[in-house]
Amino acid sequence: MIDDPRIDTAIESYDVAALPKGFTKRTMLRVADVGTEQPAFRLHFIDMAIPVFVMSFLATIMLVGGYMLNSANPFWLQDLQAAGATLFAEVGGYFPIVALGLGLIGMTVFLLALLLITLISSRPQVRLQI
Repeated sequence: MIDDPRIDTAIESYDVAALPKGFTKRTMLRVADVGTEQPAFRLHFIDMAIPVFVMSFLATIMLVGGYMLNSANPFWLQDLQAAGATLFAEVGGYFPIVALGLGLIGMTVFLLALLLITLISSRPQVRLQI
């Protein structure tokens, strides 16, 4: 907070006008009306998008990792170093097919989540107006 005596002096120099007639009554009526509406629970897009993304990402890592571990020979690191190949070359020619399948699964889950969000958000939302 700013403690400047010049600001205090300037504010105190202004004339204080009287409140308009009925101001307090109108204000208290508006405050009383605010509490009558019950707030409604509503899921937003981000509430569904983050869990769907995280679960799709973890499922992809688990599936690709499991495929890579099952298809690699026990000496894959030595073979990788000796041949100077990349990790995806060790997996073989099936990687594009697996990646495409996982991408399609992820998009399907994402579109289903969007459909769910659309169905949930079709209820009218209660907004408090002050």
